[in-house]
Amino acid sequence: MVNDPIPSGVDEEPLFSDEDLLLMFLEHVSIFGMAAEIWTIKAGLIQGDIQSYSAGNEKYDLTSMKDRYTHALAMAKMYKEKADELIEDEETSGGMMLKFRIPDVM
Repeated sequence: MVNDPIPSGVDEEPLFSDEDLLLMFLEHVSIFGMAAEIWTIKAGLIQGDIQSYSAGNEKYDLTSMKDRYTHALAMAKMYKEKADELIEDEETSGGMMLKFRIPDVM
């Protein structure tokens, strides 16, 4: 949901440790709320990179900072809406009433 791959290098670390993720999970009602928070954090961490460069006859275009930022915020919004839907469904769903017929016993 949050596109946080496992690092492949020796000195690389994931954005969040398992302990961080557990604490975040306990703070939210649903996994969607947690995903929305992580995407919001990731949007804030986006930094500008070289957008294009060329080497000889080859030209490379990278995703712009604005596009990555917009994508991260769109993902945060999507998961926030899913989390809100779950909360709304829980609040609007009524209780269930059960009726039992007691058997005739001598």
